[in-house]
Amino acid sequence: MTACPITADHQTAVPEQQLRAALIICELRRQVKIDRSYWLNLCNSPIDLMRLADTDGKSLLERANGALNEPAIRSVLNHSGFHRRVREQFRQAGRLGIRALSWVDPDYPPRLRQISGFPLILFVRGHLPLSVLASGPAVTIVGTRQPTAYGRSAVRRLVADLSAAGLLVISGLARGIDGLAHAECLRSGGRTLAVLASGLDRVYPDCHRELLSSLLQGGLAISEHPPGTPPISRHFPARNRILSGLSDATCVIEAARSSGSLITASFAADQGRDVFAVPGSIFSAASQGCNQLIRDGAAVLLSAADVLSALPQTALEIAARLSAASVPSGRTDPSGQSPSAKHELSEFSTDERNVLQTLAARSLTFSELCEHGAMSASQLSVLLTRLEIASLICHERGRYTLTDPASFCI
Repeated sequence: MTACPITADHQTAVPEQQLRAALIICELRRQVKIDRSYWLNLCNSPIDLMRLADTDGKSLLERANGALNEPAIRSVLNHSGFHRRVREQFRQAGRLGIRALSWVDPDYPPRLRQISGFPLILFVRGHLPLSVLASGPAVTIVGTRQPTAYGRSAVRRLVADLSAAGLLVISGLARGIDGLAHAECLRSGGRTLAVLASGLDRVYPDCHRELLSSLLQGGLAISEHPPGTPPISRHFPARNRILSGLSDATCVIEAARSSGSLITASFAADQGRDVFAVPGSIFSAASQGCNQLIRDGAAVLLSAADVLSALPQTALEIAARLSAASVPSGRTDPSGQSPSAKHELSEFSTDERNVLQTLAARSLTFSELCEHGAMSASQLSVLLTRLEIASLICHERGRYTLTDPASFCI
C-alpha cells in the first residue's frame, strides 16, 4: 500500500502500522481505564501512532511519566492474550479491507472532529473515497424500525431528491427507515455511508447482509469498534453521536415518542447541526416523536429543498456535487453576470424555461412548482438549485421568485 504524507518533514506512516496502532489503543482502552485526554496529549501525529505500533504498545510506558497506572498497563502488555487478540483483529481487518483512522489522521472527518467526545479511532470499510467526508455536503437520515406506508414513501422521495442533489446520505443500517434510506440512495445512484454499532466484520441486523454488501461497493461503512465487536445494546446510543456528527443536518422521517432516533436528533442539536422532522398525523403513534421534535423547534421537512436551503456550504460548493449537467452554455459565470443583462428564453432548456415562465407570473413554493410542472421532485430540486446558483431565482420564506424579472425577455 502507498504511504500517506502526514507531517511537514515528509515523514510517512504506513496504513498497516496505523491499523495496528489503532487496534492496540482500542484493546488497551478495553482492558485498562486510561483517560482520553492522555491519548490526545500522547499522540500529536500519525508518526507517534506508528511508534506505538512498532513497540507493541511499550512506548506508552516510556512516555507515561507517572501519568498512567503503569503496573496495570505493563501486566496487559506482557500478557500473551493481548497480543493474540490484536493479531487476530489485524488479520481479520486485512481480509476485509478495513482501514483505521485516528484523531490525528489528515483523513479524519473534520465535521466529526468538531463534536464533544469525538471517537479517537474510526474503522472504515468500503470503496468511497474518504475525501467525501471532508468536502460535504452530507445529511443523516434516521427513523423508526417499523415505518408505516407514509414513512416508507417519505424516505424514498426525500432520499431520491437529496441523492440527486449530490448529498452524501448517512444512516445506521437498522431495520426500517435506515435500511430504506441506504437502499433508495443506492437505487438512485447516490453515495451512502453506514455507521455501525459493531465491528465492521459483523452485519446487524442479519437481514441487511445483502444491503451492506451492495453499499460497500460504492459507499462506506464506519465504526468506532474494532473487528470482532458484537452489536451490544450500549453501543447504539454512542453510535448515534457519530451519525449526527458526520453530517450537516439530521432528518427524522418517522419516529415514535420513545424512538432511538430522537437521541440522534438530540445529539445533532447539541452539536449545533440542523434538525429536521417530517410531520405526521396526530393520530399516528409512529409520528408522535417527529411532531414533538417540531414543537420543540426542529424544522419542518416537506421536501429536499428544505434541507438544501439550510446547508452551510455555499451554493457553488453544492453545485460542484450536483449530479446534473452544468448550467446551459452561452451564459457567463454567475459571479460575472451583469444584473442588467437580458436573458433570452431560447438559451435555457425546456424545463428551465417552463420554471422561469411560471415564476414570472408569481412566486411559488416547491410543492406548487411540483404540481405545476411535469418533472419529478428530484429533477425539480436539482434544477432549482442550479438556477439559484446562476442568480436567476431566489428562495425566501419558502417561496421561489425571479431575482430580476426585468432581465427576462418573456
